[in-house]
Amino acid sequence: RKYKAVIDIQYKPHAIEVLIIARHKWRNIYSGFVEKNIEGENNLKIWNHYELEALFKDSKEFIPFLNEFMQNNSLEDTLEIVRVSGVCFNIYNNRQKISKKVISNIKAVYKSDIKLIDNFEEKINIINSIFKDFYKLRSSRKLDQIPQKREVITFILSLEIMLGSLIEYINGNSIHRIKEVYPYVISLFDEGKQKILPAQKDINRVLGIADSIAEFAGSLLKSMGGGKGNIGKLETMRMSHIRVAREHIELFDLWSSLLNIEQKWRFIGTDFDIDNKKIHIQPKNEDFLHAQEISKVRFKDQRSKWYTDFNLADKTELERKIDQNAKKLPPAHYLCENEAYYCIAIGEFLHTHDLNIRLLGVSLAEWIRAYVVIQIEAENYLKERFESKVVKPLNLNNWTIMKTETYWINLFVSKGVSQASALKIINNFK
Repeated sequence: RKYKAVIDIQYKPHAIEVLIIARHKWRNIYSGFVEKNIEGENNLKIWNHYELEALFKDSKEFIPFLNEFMQNNSLEDTLEIVRVSGVCFNIYNNRQKISKKVISNIKAVYKSDIKLIDNFEEKINIINSIFKDFYKLRSSRKLDQIPQKREVITFILSLEIMLGSLIEYINGNSIHRIKEVYPYVISLFDEGKQKILPAQKDINRVLGIADSIAEFAGSLLKSMGGGKGNIGKLETMRMSHIRVAREHIELFDLWSSLLNIEQKWRFIGTDFDIDNKKIHIQPKNEDFLHAQEISKVRFKDQRSKWYTDFNLADKTELERKIDQNAKKLPPAHYLCENEAYYCIAIGEFLHTHDLNIRLLGVSLAEWIRAYVVIQIEAENYLKERFESKVVKPLNLNNWTIMKTETYWINLFVSKGVSQASALKIINNFK
């Protein structure tokens, strides 16, 4: 059959821990620890959501899988797998036709539990309405004035201008100097004294703004359909459209909150209640969320500690290994101090200092080297842009690093990455 179960049982004083992997064809769909107490109650299930997302993209594959899954599983597990897959609601690919087909099939199988299914469907409708309200707000900000075929490019350009100018502001340059290159810039402003403040007055806030923009830009770009290189015609954009596109960034906080809601609903379950036209949202597993937040804070603190320890350490031995033209991979040679720090941080995070471990067929050392090469290219590009003292025409050729696949492969290889690994790295970005 299409399913195969591999069970690993470990005995504990008060429970039996069972690892279950259910396979659909060649895909691991359901993998996770199911904690069973003496009464046999399931406390936790973890689904492989990456494989589920990949599966739902092809309705010809997902529908037969779901139909067979329902024959051997409870309604609760069926609704959970549907929720996690994103087949009924996905902010990047909301396919109503498949959603209706899935719900219809579930109702046909679990005829005695229609009320529970209707409740699930109502939650989908509520979360849909929340996002529709956001898109209405987005329209009110005149973002619909930008033609759809130019939407991705104008957003990328507005992002380049905003982040590029913010970097120069953080570097201590004056607004006047920055505007020689960038049409606009974000800055701190003292309303009492009616004057612009230097970034160092509240550097943590400024860095937080930059991090927030960078963090959510990818998800917003993906929602526009630009996740697979669908950027539209490479032409010069109007400044009026670029200024309007800044509204995307103004809406980042709201967008991040919506992403939060969608992620919580999909992966841990969330209850939605409507009272006097107000929607109340209550996550089902708040302990899990608290643990997640604590984990994030601890990681940020740990990352700061690694960086502080690295900066305070004696770098005499390290300096002998730094070579801007290095062809040997770390830890034999480093292109710069940053590369050495990344190796230490990744080693601490993964609890291993073996950089030969392979991820997606590429060693950690090669991933780090490729990342540092891209970082150096970007730093040099930003430096050249700022030194030009010219506001260039608003097109991708002037505002982004546009290089061929062959260029990047050759550059990686020239810095010590193998030809095969360089090709895999590029393919993973596609």
